[in-house]
Amino acid sequence: MSNSLPEILITKKYPREIIELLKPMAIVHQWDRHPYNLMPRKEVLKKIERLTAIINQAELRVDNHLLEKGKHLKIITNVSIGVDNLDLELMNEKKIWGTNTPGYFDYPVAEYVIGGIITVMRKLREADTFIRSGQWNSFQPGRWDGESLRGKTLGIIGMGNIARSVARLARAFGMDIYCFSSANSAKRHGCVSLEKVLSMADVISVHVPYTPATHEMFNLNLFGMMKSGVIFVNTSRGKVIKEKDLIDQLKAGHIGGAVLDVFAQEPKVPELLKRMSNVLLTPHIAGGTKSGRLACYKMAVKDVCRVLKGEIPIHPVNNPYQ
Repeated sequence: MSNSLPEILITKKYPREIIELLKPMAIVHQWDRHPYNLMPRKEVLKKIERLTAIINQAELRVDNHLLEKGKHLKIITNVSIGVDNLDLELMNEKKIWGTNTPGYFDYPVAEYVIGGIITVMRKLREADTFIRSGQWNSFQPGRWDGESLRGKTLGIIGMGNIARSVARLARAFGMDIYCFSSANSAKRHGCVSLEKVLSMADVISVHVPYTPATHEMFNLNLFGMMKSGVIFVNTSRGKVIKEKDLIDQLKAGHIGGAVLDVFAQEPKVPELLKRMSNVLLTPHIAGGTKSGRLACYKMAVKDVCRVLKGEIPIHPVNNPYQ
């Protein structure tokens, strides 16, 4: 290692201009079998012993098995805001930086949330299917009437950067906002109790990180506190929901519709959800825009370069040298 350039692995095909930023100071490996597919873990493990840095999309499980083999690792960066795939305590012990790419996904996720709410509340999926199936044969006023966002109450669970972006857009559409957060900043953002948010909201949007405390946080108990007919939106992590309970509440009509971008066992999606016309399902795309993703690629590369030069990364999520 000392007589050669450090080696970096990127678990996805990256644009050439991004790779060029790394080439002067490292040997770059990337998974380029397909522009959208990610490198399987078993392929990462084949290279791990030579690697100084890994850039992944938050899909790589960074656990003891991987870190024991990665003796030369100095940094693992997620091109994502989420870091639940990283064992940060273990990375601290092994003196490995963890970083993420905050900021650039905030507004795209907020756009997605508002777009998803409109899609479900205005019954756009059902109306689109109606036309495509050849059933439309006359103008039928009232058949597809949904609800407007204006005057409705949005309940936001968690009040990080993405959630605040959602709140700003929702207010522009005339929605009233109630929020709940367990963070110290809750009072500053005017948050109220979880029970009040759930009981007041016509729409619930979830923005909490996945931790042991939030595992299946949304279950029959919390769903039961919500107003009948509520629209439920999740763009955080699939495992914060007990999917069976959500499905049961949708079938019963207590939850009037859902917008789901994440799932407990991705890429598996429960068949019952696929059959529900009042549920919008998307494959973990809420934060994805071309310009935002490119900016995150550059941010991840910048942090890798800093660590390779012996500097502190700009966006650390741990501190291995405290």
